Amino acid sequence: TSQNPYYFVTNINNYVEITTSCGTIPLSFRVTDVAIDLKSEACLESDADIRFTISGGSAPYTATFTNGDYTNTMTINNVGSVVMNVEIMQGEANHLTVLSANGDTYNINLGTIDFISNYAVLETSSLGATYNGGTYIVPTGLTFDHDVTFTNCTIYCAYTDYDDITSTQWTVNSGNTVTFNQCTIMAGCPDKMWQGIKVIGETITHIDPPLPPLPNDPTDERTRAIGGLGKVICQDGTTIEDAIKAIESIRSGKIIANGSHFNNNQYDLYYNSYVFAQGSATAPTITNCTFTTTRQLNDNRIHPTAHISMKGTSGMFIRGCTFESTLPFPSTIHGATNT
Repeated sequence: TSQNPYYFVTNINNYVEITTSCGTIPLSFRVTDVAIDLKSEACLESDADIRFTISGGSAPYTATFTNGDYTNTMTINNVGSVVMNVEIMQGEANHLTVLSANGDTYNINLGTIDFISNYAVLETSSLGATYNGGTYIVPTGLTFDHDVTFTNCTIYCAYTDYDDITSTQWTVNSGNTVTFNQCTIMAGCPDKMWQGIKVIGETITHIDPPLPPLPNDPTDERTRAIGGLGKVICQDGTTIEDAIKAIESIRSGKIIANGSHFNNNQYDLYYNSYVFAQGSATAPTITNCTFTTTRQLNDNRIHPTAHISMKGTSGMFIRGCTFESTLPFPSTIHGATNT
């Protein structure tokens, strides 16, 4: 050391660096102000930003974030604030390690995160008859082979990644009724959609004899037993969002909706061969519902197509409904850009 050393003090992020005539005494290595900003709180997995501040030590720094089997590594050349984009899966341990070039290491255990708290799982094999309140996730599609009623439920249908969107399909088979009272059914993840609910109407369950003559042969004396119609009922403010076809009718599967909301779906209601007698007291009705498109859909490869699509449809009623699209221009619809 010199006989007459000089020194000055610099405050950096609340840590003191001392520079003397003999050189700089490095700051103690610190990683502070660590926070996680989720991009979605309705997924079981989400993109997120890890924010933290580096002080002291020696550059460059290496930050490593782990979440279960997921790992992301980032090189940082300066002290100060850092934003690191990562992926987080619900229930997996989150850990951040920052290594200074001088060999010092800072380890931070960030614990686990629950995006959807207090949820239950819905699966075909264990479907009950009634669900009153609560939050539910659907790992794969559902098949309804008995009547089910949901009341005041929130259901997430695409809360994680999938290989095939058709795996999120719900199917109400012939003869069964599924009722939604004050429910919200949505994808959950902001970049995912789900297939929607398909309700099956007529299903020929028995033909006697099973072989020719042909059905249109006047000498054909075969008898047919036709199963009851499947039915979906939405009422009391039920909302369905983020679906390819929110509800699709096959062979006169019944759709009854009253005071319900269909938001940001590719199709809200989709009818295939939906035929009921004109003026029939049993004809399905869509009353006092709202059909809205307010933004581009979750999957930017899919664009809003129709609130209601009808093929071979007769004998049903739509009364007192509101149809609205506030999708701003310019927007891309069916691959074309509107300006």
